[in-house]
Amino acid sequence: MRKSILAGSLITLISAAVPAAAQSLPPDPGTWVLGIGAGATIPVGKQTDFLKTGFHGAVNIGYDLPNADMELGVEGIYLRAKNKLSNDNYSNVYTIMAHAHIGAGERGGPYLVLGAGVLRNEYKQALEVIDGPNEITNTHSAFAIEGGVGINFGKVVFLEGRVLHSFRKDDDEYTLVPITLGIRF
Repeated sequence: MRKSILAGSLITLISAAVPAAAQSLPPDPGTWVLGIGAGATIPVGKQTDFLKTGFHGAVNIGYDLPNADMELGVEGIYLRAKNKLSNDNYSNVYTIMAHAHIGAGERGGPYLVLGAGVLRNEYKQALEVIDGPNEITNTHSAFAIEGGVGINFGKVVFLEGRVLHSFRKDDDEYTLVPITLGIRF
């Protein structure tokens, strides 16, 4: 009987002390996340006249903020699409974006993708010259924004669709829609 009372008292004391001890712990420091993905890139707007659907690869590193259900990070994307005007030429697009994934909790489910950064486009252009055909590479870099939605399938697999839009000085806006399937560590 004494052992039962002692055991019950000990369990009650421990169960009361654990929440108090947990409250005195430092706040959750958050988690670093590395993501790798690939998928299809669909040109939209004026770009449909020049580019075919292409592919892309993406790498991001982010920090899951504790108790905020938000990830802040940096992402690099390489996109490549064939030029419709010449099958031998490609458009290579590089982006570096600061991003926020809002609602990207560990439990899975949907989240919002927002970002801003720089987009650089490189494409070859054929020239007819007296000595025969020749090529030059045109490049432009511009401020870009992105917005879209994603879904986490558990803690590891994700699927994202976003609109990536750059603003150029010459009013020639550049819009692509990358759809990415990837994994996070």
